Amino acid sequence: MSLEAIATPGHTPDHLAYVLLDGDDPTAVFSGGSLIVGGAARTDLLGEQRTEDLARAQFRSLRRLAGLPDATALHPTHGAGSFCLAASTSVANPTIGSERRTNPLLQLDEEDAFVRALTGGFGSFPTYYAHLQELNHEGPALIRDLAEPAALTPEAAAELRETGAWLVDARPIRDWAAGHPRDAVSIEVRPAFASWLGWAVPFGEPVVLLVDDEQRAEALTLARRIGYDEVIGWIDGGIDAWRAAGLPVGAVEEVGPEEARRRQERGATLLDVRQRAEVDALRLPGAIHVELGDVIAGATPRAPEVITFCGHGERSATAASLLESRGVTVANLVGGTAAWEAAGLPVER
Repeated sequence: MSLEAIATPGHTPDHLAYVLLDGDDPTAVFSGGSLIVGGAARTDLLGEQRTEDLARAQFRSLRRLAGLPDATALHPTHGAGSFCLAASTSVANPTIGSERRTNPLLQLDEEDAFVRALTGGFGSFPTYYAHLQELNHEGPALIRDLAEPAALTPEAAAELRETGAWLVDARPIRDWAAGHPRDAVSIEVRPAFASWLGWAVPFGEPVVLLVDDEQRAEALTLARRIGYDEVIGWIDGGIDAWRAAGLPVGAVEEVGPEEARRRQERGATLLDVRQRAEVDALRLPGAIHVELGDVIAGATPRAPEVITFCGHGERSATAASLLESRGVTVANLVGGTAAWEAAGLPVER
C-alpha cells in the first residue's frame, strides 16, 4: 500500500489530496477540502479578490478526482455542518462513483456555470477564520506555556467584565434562560461551541466562563483548538454565587411553537437566525431573516417583541442574549424549526 499526493488547489492555493494505492490500483482518496460529499469546499476564505480564481481551480481539481475509478472510497475532511462547505449532503460510504452520479457540481461541465453554482452557495463564516492562516503558520502555543484558568469570585469576574473581558455563559440554554449574569453571551457547550465562540468574541479578547463543572474541561479544550487561549477562568459557585453577591441578573423567556405563533399573530416579530441555505430549504411564514453572524456584527431588529429561532434553539439563544444586552424585549423559541414542524404549524418550502 502507498499514498500518492495529488495537487487539488481550490479550497486553498496549495491544497493536496491523497490517493491510497494497492499496488497501482486506487482504493481510497482523502480529498480534504476539495471534493466533498454532495458539494465542494468554499474558495472565499482568503478574500474576495482570490475567490473566482480559486473557484476555477476547484473546478479542475474536482474533475481530476472524478477521474478516479468508481469504487474509490471518498474520505473528505469536512462534512455536513462545516462552515468550510459551499454545499454538502450526508451519504453512507461515499465513493467517487456515487459522487459522479449525485454531486450537483460534477454535473456541470462548463467552468463558468460551475463557478456561479459554487460561489452562489457560500454562506457567512466565523470571523476567527481570518486569523487561522497566520496562527497555523506560527504554530499554536504549547499547553504548558499557557496560564491555567482560575476559579474566580463573582466580584472578580464582574470586574474583569467591566474592564473588557467577555462573559460567556456556556451552560445549557434552558439554564441560561432561567437566569444569567447581565450581558453574558449564551454559547452552550457542544461540538459547535468553538465556532460560535470564535464568531461572537473578537480574536484574542479575554474570556470568563460561566460553565457547569463537568463541562469546564471540554469548553477550555474547544476554545484552545481555535487559538482562544485567553480564557482567564470561570465563576466559582456559578449563577448561585453570582446572585448571592448581589450582582445583576437577567432572564429570557422561552416559548413553545404554539405560543410563538399566537404572539406572532398579535404583532411579535419572529427572527430567523439560521444561515441562508437553511432558510432557502424551509421558512416560517412571516419571519424575518437575519443570520446570527449579522446579529453578532450588530444587526438589531427594532420591534416591540422579538422571538428568536434557529434549527433547535442554541444559536437563537446566542442571538437572544445579544439582543437582550441591547435592550430588545426578546424571547427564544424552544426547539426551533424542528419543534415548529413537529407541532404541525405551517412552513414554506
